[in-house]
Amino acid sequence: MWEVFFLLVEETPMPRILARTLTLLLIAGTTFLAICETAQSQSFSVTDVALSTGFQDTTFGHYKRGRACIAADFDLDGFIDFYMGNPGDESYILRNVPGGGGTRGFVQGQVLVTGELTWGGVAFDYDNDGDYDLFVACGGNEGIGFNYLFRNDWILNGQPTGQLIFTDVTDEAGVAGIVPDGEDDPIRTSSGNAVIADYDRDGDDDIFVNGNFKFLPGHEELEGRNTLWRNNSDGTFTDVTVASGLGEYRAATRHSTFFDFDNDSDPDLYENVFNGCNVLWRNNGDGTFSDVTALMSAPGEDLSEPLRSFASASADFNNDGWEDLIVFMRGVDDGSLRPVNDPERYDCGCNECTTAPPTEAVTCDNIENYAEGHALFINRGGTQFKNAGHAAGLNADYLSTNGVMGCQIGDLNFDGIADVYVGNGGPDSGEHDRFYLSTGAFENDAPQYLNATSYIDFPAETPSGYEVSYPYRTHGVALVDFDNDGSIEIAVSNGGPAARPDSVREPDRLFKLDPGRDISYFKVRPVGNGQAVSMDAIGTRVSLRLRDDQGDEQTHYKTLFAGSSFNAQNGFVLHFLLAAGDSIEEMTVVWPNGMVSTVTEGLDVNTSIVVFYDEVVTGVQNPDLQPEAFRVEQNYPNPFNPSTVIEYSLGVAEHVTLKIYTMVGEEVTTLVDGIQDAGLKFATWDGRDSKGNQVATGMYMYRIKTSSSVEVRKMILMK
Repeated sequence: MWEVFFLLVEETPMPRILARTLTLLLIAGTTFLAICETAQSQSFSVTDVALSTGFQDTTFGHYKRGRACIAADFDLDGFIDFYMGNPGDESYILRNVPGGGGTRGFVQGQVLVTGELTWGGVAFDYDNDGDYDLFVACGGNEGIGFNYLFRNDWILNGQPTGQLIFTDVTDEAGVAGIVPDGEDDPIRTSSGNAVIADYDRDGDDDIFVNGNFKFLPGHEELEGRNTLWRNNSDGTFTDVTVASGLGEYRAATRHSTFFDFDNDSDPDLYENVFNGCNVLWRNNGDGTFSDVTALMSAPGEDLSEPLRSFASASADFNNDGWEDLIVFMRGVDDGSLRPVNDPERYDCGCNECTTAPPTEAVTCDNIENYAEGHALFINRGGTQFKNAGHAAGLNADYLSTNGVMGCQIGDLNFDGIADVYVGNGGPDSGEHDRFYLSTGAFENDAPQYLNATSYIDFPAETPSGYEVSYPYRTHGVALVDFDNDGSIEIAVSNGGPAARPDSVREPDRLFKLDPGRDISYFKVRPVGNGQAVSMDAIGTRVSLRLRDDQGDEQTHYKTLFAGSSFNAQNGFVLHFLLAAGDSIEEMTVVWPNGMVSTVTEGLDVNTSIVVFYDEVVTGVQNPDLQPEAFRVEQNYPNPFNPSTVIEYSLGVAEHVTLKIYTMVGEEVTTLVDGIQDAGLKFATWDGRDSKGNQVATGMYMYRIKTSSSVEVRKMILMK
């Protein structure tokens, strides 16, 4: 059940430096370590439900050459949908619909692009109308193409339409591709992916497009130049790559990660470079970025490594209040990556982007950490990063061939520490994915991991006539709760290049994890106001202060990312998994503009809440101040068609307002606005707005406010 909090945002900015809290989950970790080691003989299990739910879609008579796996609730019904990008095949919406017996499944929705080299994608609300739009990056490393921006018309001109239709607005938005100097029209480029952030903190989402690394005859000067599109707040975008300073370094980029490493509320950027130095860009807060790769590398470390980096992702791995970074090394199969002691290896050097190997002036005592494998950069209080990839156990069985493409991170074993899914494969053949679960233990601030690959390393169940050789080529991985049961599933997009035969079309996976215990969770969906904070609230950080059954406290942190890793997105709900016996003492919301909201009431385990950034509507009320007899019941019937009854009671005579809202906080109509006597009350809503128009099918909220109380509940109109 979703509850809704309207928060009064305190006009106090978040301090640049947060108090550092180191949380050691040794007891819980030891318990789970035992579960991991014996899970196969006990109840911990993983099942692929892609075929039974329709996620392994064969609607078009074939599997796909999978790339993007973008999760978002596109129709705002409270259940996660997908955009599936497939180069050379159909790229389309996969809708989450009710199944028999209370189950959920997927059906094919609108086809957005067919036959083009659709690689990455990202969902966001570029027009701040309350639904999730879609940017699609084309070309990748397979060719060139124009990018697309699709507007979601579920909400159009401020009104819900009840129809999930995407409209191509690429040309009017001006984001098809780079427009070379002196020319009027965009050119086709090879874009691999895109990520979203409000980099200038104006309340509108901006787009950073990764790629542009080859295939530009006649425009070689643009090869390797990524693109930062600034949202002009009028449906159009402006290329500010050069003006922002991000055009100074041109290199082949597959993915980048926006994250706020210095806690100043300005989204910084880590740029993954495939054939050169990775770059950490600090957002200066004035619309420009500065290269701080060397500055932020601890002695003996190198944020420009690992070379052949294909993807990255951010999370607060040690729950100390500072966002860390994992950088995945793609691996090579041609011997072109030279050993660390070979002078010809270094395009960059260590800590300094040069054309020479490390020198006495650039100390690299720890350079063996970058010989081969992924890097887990632990953020030391916003001052420097130290690589713990090897020490954490993430490289014990690193694949030097056919390495990482798709990957994802997130807590899957209830300890508050991000676990790691590594998707492998190459154009010529598939490779076994890797899966790492945290033990709960830490060494030098770094979490420790066990290899849990055996749980996900098995071929997909396929219908007759669709048999495909295993392993597959993984490109996109998303963590979702598709059936809203509180557990998290792993959605995986598989497939090979568009130019290859049909045999590279491969089945997608939907892994359902059964931990062998009762599920405890807490979900938060932040929603901005479209002015100070974008409606989708990308970049919002939420922390929960937890108390376990022994009375000990710890804090878990999560951030809402759009483009959470290469070709993947986890949706717009922050999903906390909790240990058995945990209670939630306090929730802190740090909005992208630096404002802070704190909630201490209504934080029940196994509930879901929507938190609105709103500077007008009053905040959550303390139940202790409510009249003894004040009570609000769930509407009935629910779901309903065409009308429903809302029952409530008042302890004293007072002024009452009862309003209906959409799930993005837009007022639909007012049912009650006046003084009422104490006692039992009833109000009926006929599913119409304030103008008498029938509203669309979907989820709505009713909010009852008195002089001393406020309560919000959810209801569903079905036609």
